[in-house]
Amino acid sequence: MKNSQAIVKLLTVGVFISSIVLSPFVLDFTLLTRFISITLFIVAAFYFFYKSGFSFTLKVDLILLFYLLYAMFCCFTIFWAKNKAEAFFAASKIVLAFFVFLLSYFSLKTHYDLFLDRLRKFSVLLFYLLFICACVEYSLVKVGSKDWLYLITGLNGHKNLYASFLFLNLFFLISASLRAFGNWRLFARLGVVITVCLIVFLKTKAVWVGVFAGFCVYGIFQFYKPGGIFVRTKWYVSVITCLIIVNVFFVFILRPLVRSGIGSANTQRISTFVDQERLVLWDKTYYTVQNNKLFGVGVGNWQVYFPDATLRGLWRAEDLNYTFQRPHNDFLWVLSETGIVGFNLFMVFLILLLSRFAGTLKFISLPDITEASLCLACLIGYYVISFFDFPMERLEHLIWINILLALAYYDIRRYNPMPNVLNISVSRPVFALSGLGLAFIFSLGLMRYFAESHVRKMYDAKKAGNAAGVIAAGQSASNLFYTLDPTSVPINWYIGNANVALGNYQTAHHHFLKAHSFNPYNRNVLNDLASSYSLQNKQDSAKFFYKEASRISPRFDEPKLNLAAVYMGEGNYRKASEVLDSLFHNSERRTKYSRVLDLMKNK
Repeated sequence: MKNSQAIVKLLTVGVFISSIVLSPFVLDFTLLTRFISITLFIVAAFYFFYKSGFSFTLKVDLILLFYLLYAMFCCFTIFWAKNKAEAFFAASKIVLAFFVFLLSYFSLKTHYDLFLDRLRKFSVLLFYLLFICACVEYSLVKVGSKDWLYLITGLNGHKNLYASFLFLNLFFLISASLRAFGNWRLFARLGVVITVCLIVFLKTKAVWVGVFAGFCVYGIFQFYKPGGIFVRTKWYVSVITCLIIVNVFFVFILRPLVRSGIGSANTQRISTFVDQERLVLWDKTYYTVQNNKLFGVGVGNWQVYFPDATLRGLWRAEDLNYTFQRPHNDFLWVLSETGIVGFNLFMVFLILLLSRFAGTLKFISLPDITEASLCLACLIGYYVISFFDFPMERLEHLIWINILLALAYYDIRRYNPMPNVLNISVSRPVFALSGLGLAFIFSLGLMRYFAESHVRKMYDAKKAGNAAGVIAAGQSASNLFYTLDPTSVPINWYIGNANVALGNYQTAHHHFLKAHSFNPYNRNVLNDLASSYSLQNKQDSAKFFYKEASRISPRFDEPKLNLAAVYMGEGNYRKASEVLDSLFHNSERRTKYSRVLDLMKNK
């Protein structure tokens, strides 16, 4: 009992620290740092289990089974993922989320009051830290300047992620305002008020919709008690019905709606291009889904595959070299990366848990019913936000949503349990094996952390024009688990260009080939690989990759200019003229080539 209490305290401290820890030595201050942090605390918890000789039987119902199957399937997608480094990292995040779920359920089962009391207090501390950071950021920005609001990120790296995390933390703040004592209750109530004001101030529409959905769910279950329908109806009937509706919506209905929305945006019925941009991303995600329907492209690989649908319609990507790392819809993200199989494993878990939890509310009495209703409302609100944004990307979001899922699961097991389908004997060998897997994940996180710290140095060397420094830092950054920088550009591409600057063309070609193997649809990689072939007088290969770069990014003129130069070198002036006519921008090089063609035509 004493050791189990230590595990609960360790987990809550880990949750708190992993929600705030930062590192200035990497490009993304939060992602890898929090990945390493939560992994370390989970490893420590499993060490306590192993050392204490815990042994028990884990009773697995369908909810837990489908979550386990989903996590396992995500790991299997590594085998067919194009970029395995990103697949390993993404699968590891899902495994960590699953372990947080299990450890939270264990904590609730063994020390319910201790676990929730510590989380409530940590949520109050966490909120005020986030609020202070936001105030400091607000004092430093030029209010009214372009996109100034996006510079207010708290400790979450992005305005939208900050707002969605505030929403997640709101449940625990409200819980603290109801259950905490003394000054904790006072500060929690003040935090609730400020959180609502911040969510309004940050203008994140996805979170606004999530708050509205959560408020509606809470109101409905408080006053109309519809949860009884899930008790009277056979559970498998409601789950199968919901699953059919979800599949029909995402597979057959949503894409026509998206395309209709894009058309509406083009006729000025949608106010901002950002709204249209999100719809275009969704449409291109469906292109990825169509080509990999059953099993998906592999976790972590949406960022690699989506440009194959072309960047047409994404003006910022084409003209400003802006990159997209996620489709701004977590459900489409899961569908594209794990296919129909993985998507349905996840949806069965989610539908089972939410529907069973809704039915469970019928059996919960005061005062617990208020907190349970709030939990359901927050879960629904979070997944509404996930439909419009990307909280699944971040560790702090995965941690706290899995605590909420575990809280709902605990209430289900306590008041309205499902039949067990499997019993797993958990003893020291299981803890040892899990510990080895977690040690691997921890090593992966460290390797990516040190790699990204070298990428930061590589950027500095590139900015200073130090080609040798770029090569040295890039080679230090490249490893089995890190091949792309945070903008999905292969590290080998930077090394290749640095070798070109030093005149090492054969070495550069080797790195461009490796870069292409890691990201075959990056327009810059394709363009420079084509130029590398052209330098070797392999013009057919050069033309193929120039055309591919132009297909992916029609407004990207560089490969078209290079292709025109190849045609001019071959004496094919008609083709060269056609390529120049397809350019989107005027440039000195375009003018020069046009003059040369005019001279050739007049001869």
